[in-house]
Amino acid sequence: MQEWEQLAERQDGIITLEQALTHGHSRDTVRWRLTSGRWREVHPRTYAVHTGPLLERSAWWAAVLGAGEGAVLSHASAAALWGLGAGPPEISVTVPYERKAPRLRGVRVFRSRHVEDRRDHRAFLPCTRVEATVLDVAVASRTPLAGLALVARAVQRGRTRPDLLLQELDARHKVRHRAALAAVLLDVTAGAHSGLEAAYLHLERAHGLPDPERQAPGAGPGGRVFRDALYREQGVAVELDGRAFHADADTRFRDMARDNAAAVEGLVTLRFGYLDVLGEPCRVARQVARVLRDRGWQGSPRRCGPQCGL
Repeated sequence: MQEWEQLAERQDGIITLEQALTHGHSRDTVRWRLTSGRWREVHPRTYAVHTGPLLERSAWWAAVLGAGEGAVLSHASAAALWGLGAGPPEISVTVPYERKAPRLRGVRVFRSRHVEDRRDHRAFLPCTRVEATVLDVAVASRTPLAGLALVARAVQRGRTRPDLLLQELDARHKVRHRAALAAVLLDVTAGAHSGLEAAYLHLERAHGLPDPERQAPGAGPGGRVFRDALYREQGVAVELDGRAFHADADTRFRDMARDNAAAVEGLVTLRFGYLDVLGEPCRVARQVARVLRDRGWQGSPRRCGPQCGL
């Protein structure tokens, strides 16, 4: 295998004109490969060296290489690379601020003065660090809940830690939703979850669920416990588990014992974490409403908006 083929293979089938010339091709050879159909242009001076469909990683490489020197995969596309959700059809890349943003088909180009600081130098495909990626997407989110959902997903999937996200947050001067992000990260770092309780309260009211007793006292495996939300008439308890960020075997066994103690009292326990309440609030509301109605609630939940899945 020739050197240019090895390079193209490492770049998921993508090569630039400059790379091809550096690795032994002439401009005439490149032109012949394009006109003969052996290569095809993805972006100006950026080519796929195969004729098959352009897979996601190949499209990412083409966008980064097509955007030029210093470009990195960023925002939602970098989040997809980090395994934090499906990437959107439009690819996002960031280039150094002093450069003019190139126009590439199907690519959104951001400019930043901090590209090099936020770049992950361990990754072969140039991209932003996971902490920078999470903050970039959270800041761009229309609502705090959408940003917090990504924060929860990143930590729960082991991609980063709350303290590292706090460091990234502190390093930025202007951050949309800063208060909400800082509150949840500080909660998680301290082992509390008041931010989660506030999010659940918002979820309840947005979907027309009845008001429960909050921090209701009850009997637990080791004595007195306080249930986060108790719908006493229906015998339903909701436990909000901020520790899901740091779930371990001891925590799971304690939760199991607590839920078993609730069952002895005749309570059905529903347990939700940050990723549930912040990431899928409509699903949580649907589950709570279904159990409440099955156990005698006469009310009706409501949709929180046109996209609500309730």
